[in-house]
Amino acid sequence: MNFSIITPTFNRSKLVEDLLSSLFAERNRYEYGNIEVLIIDSSNGIEKEKIHNSCIRFNALYLEGPDSVRKKRNIGITSAKYENIIFLDSDVFVVEGFLNEYDKTYKCNISNDKLGGILGYTEFIGEKNFWWKVLELTSLVDSFSFARKYPFHSWTIANNVSFKTDILKKMVCLKKISPLI
Repeated sequence: MNFSIITPTFNRSKLVEDLLSSLFAERNRYEYGNIEVLIIDSSNGIEKEKIHNSCIRFNALYLEGPDSVRKKRNIGITSAKYENIIFLDSDVFVVEGFLNEYDKTYKCNISNDKLGGILGYTEFIGEKNFWWKVLELTSLVDSFSFARKYPFHSWTIANNVSFKTDILKKMVCLKKISPLI
């Protein structure tokens, strides 16, 4: 199974480098298909240069984009060459087995013609300070764990999620994706 990984970004060179480093290692472990990584960036100056250099170092495609995250994702969709797209935010990094989990989930649901995508689980890491503990008491972080809580869901956030490319490309062509992503 092949994947196009799309990440919109702006002025996050260190985060993009960490993401690309984790993806590079994961791509080298993945044995079941091809992976491309597209970074769509609207940075300027030294930040743009650093992100571009990270893309070269970690074999990712660098594309310039507008300031809109939605429009950056749409550029990624129209540029993607593989049958499944994974959206990752630039402040995410992946762990070993990340691609295998998406691959396995798609293959386990191959007969489900209504499946358009898969929610990825995102775990927050770092020191649990006062504000983090307050945030955990709200519903603001619930959607990051939908993948573990629900077998199916009608919406998600786009920090770690995959969709079938042909569905997204049809939506972009029909101009119906703008409010969604």
